[in-house]
Amino acid sequence: MKNTTRLLIILNITLISIALLWVIGGNIYAQQQKQPIDQYWDNFFEKKIEIVKTNQSALKLEKLRSINFFNRLNDREAIKLYLEHQLENQLKTIDITPQKIHHILTDFEPKVTAIRHQILTSDPPQWGTEIYLNQTRATPLPSFLFFANLQQFLALDSLDKIRSGQIQEVLDNLELSWRIRESIRKQPTLIAQLVSIIIDSYLIGLFRKLDYVPPEWQDRINQLLNQDYYNSFSISNEMEVWAAYNSLSNLSIYFKLINKDDNQSQNSQNIFAQFIYLFHKPYGTFSAIDLFRKRHLFFQSIPNKNFCDFDSEKFKKQYEQPLASWNLMKGEESLLTNQWPKLFRRLINWELTLKIIQVKEIAAKQGKWPEKVPGLETSICEDRQWIYKVSPDGKTMSISYSKPPSWWQKPKTGTVDYPLSYSSQQIPRLKHKE
Repeated sequence: MKNTTRLLIILNITLISIALLWVIGGNIYAQQQKQPIDQYWDNFFEKKIEIVKTNQSALKLEKLRSINFFNRLNDREAIKLYLEHQLENQLKTIDITPQKIHHILTDFEPKVTAIRHQILTSDPPQWGTEIYLNQTRATPLPSFLFFANLQQFLALDSLDKIRSGQIQEVLDNLELSWRIRESIRKQPTLIAQLVSIIIDSYLIGLFRKLDYVPPEWQDRINQLLNQDYYNSFSISNEMEVWAAYNSLSNLSIYFKLINKDDNQSQNSQNIFAQFIYLFHKPYGTFSAIDLFRKRHLFFQSIPNKNFCDFDSEKFKKQYEQPLASWNLMKGEESLLTNQWPKLFRRLINWELTLKIIQVKEIAAKQGKWPEKVPGLETSICEDRQWIYKVSPDGKTMSISYSKPPSWWQKPKTGTVDYPLSYSSQQIPRLKHKE
């Protein structure tokens, strides 16, 4: 009996010693390994994230968009298909809006008018960025998806107005969309960058439908192509890793339990969570370190030029380096490699749009398609260029890319997107009156 008791005492002392070694030693070692990574994030936020507060324009806009009326639409699929067909169609002709869609323009115009007035008559909306300093995967962030829905309405309205010759109203809609996309794009989140790409997809098609685009708009598109989209998109991807890293470092699931409102029925649960947290903290920290080291290679390998040679499959293999089998995030890795071609594709579409606008402007002045046009080089891919041709009879012009990017694929049905070429037989005759 005495031997059994002695063994139990020794066993308990051993287990307690191991537990203390894990809690104390594990935490000390984990923090030592984590320190340079935390320094990296400190530098990241200091240099790449501008900390601003939400302004009044954004607050007022939040009230207006709180009634998310677009989510109540019953004809969402019909709207998508109509917009896809009209915007991707290279003919200038625009089909009459189906009756079941046209009523939407009438029903929602007052609500959109209020949003239009707010954005066009106030400072650009600015959403605060302090929230990202302590962001975890559980942090509620602005989704901005409302603005993607709003853009569908504006595209419907713009097509209707182009068909009826109300070009100034179309330009007003484009101004509204542009201000929204510029404000959203300043947000350092992946969802914000993707929503701005969605808005771009509609803007590109609308610009191509116009016979004449004022010089100030051409300047804006040119400035857009010269902006550092690579940097802003890279930052948004890093923010995805930051949210996961911060969640693991602080084990936010336990904090959620601990920070609940205390009452008698929850006290025992909170005490238990605090006790368990002591043992899980080193585990969470080691998981965060493993996550950062594996995913940081992703950012070091993304090409910052000559995007056309981006090998997504090869890159995916490098990015998808498996996390350790013991990692808390195992099985929940975020696959971000498929997002980069969306950005590259949109930049090429914008560049082609600018070429189309410039060719149309020359044709409107000459009354025919020009035989040659300047500036066919591309800033997106170093070893490509735009090829401009006119048919022997002078009736048809075409612009195409000399070589498609390796990752270029045919657009999926239900998504507004464009081929890597453009042709037209409709020489623009009218110039928008400024």
